[in-house]
Amino acid sequence: MGDTLGDLKNRDIDNLKFLLDNKQMHVYRNATEAYAAVGEMVRQAVLRGGLDLKALIDLSINSDDGGEMVDEAMIKTGVKIETRNYKEPLDEWRSGIYVYKNNEILAFIGAVKKGAFGLTIETADA
Repeated sequence: MGDTLGDLKNRDIDNLKFLLDNKQMHVYRNATEAYAAVGEMVRQAVLRGGLDLKALIDLSINSDDGGEMVDEAMIKTGVKIETRNYKEPLDEWRSGIYVYKNNEILAFIGAVKKGAFGLTIETADA
């Protein structure tokens, strides 16, 4: 049975509270470092959820049904990755990658932004 709109709204409110309470800031000197960090943060988050994404991609790269292998593994482990991009200035800080395990947030990796001392990424881990 699927979630109701009320369930989704309550979960979003819980996730927003989680992000506000657990936020950390990371600063990088350049785009190469920042985006490498994003990739590693996503890899670590899904690994905590029971999915070795790197190993799975390595296995599936030479397969005709590689995408299906990744999808099946994500369904089996209950790991889900969402990218959200909020345009409104007040909500822009919520833009980034959300990693879930069985619909509970595991991690948030914010969009890379230009900061006063370099490129910044805000994160929150469960």
